Amino acid sequence: MKLKPLAFALACGIFWAVSMLFITLYPYISGATFGVHGETFKYMMMDSYPFYHYGAWYRQAFGVVFGFADGFVCGIIFAYLYNLLVDKVKK
Repeated sequence: MKLKPLAFALACGIFWAVSMLFITLYPYISGATFGVHGETFKYMMMDSYPFYHYGAWYRQAFGVVFGFADGFVCGIIFAYLYNLLVDKVKK
């Protein structure tokens, strides 16, 4: 069974964007202060995405946008690689 690269990439992009949004908003949702939950993940994302920063809303929005782009690109690469390998294994 082959994957549809565009559909898979969109699913990955949306999943990662929602994950970034959740991690960004988690302290507000849970009533916790910064540093209580998810601190390591936030610092990792600040290192990974150049404009993402926990603070101003527009810099947090960059995390969601970059998260979608990152998930989309990784998803499309994965889908094409999977389809290529499916063809090779069948032969």
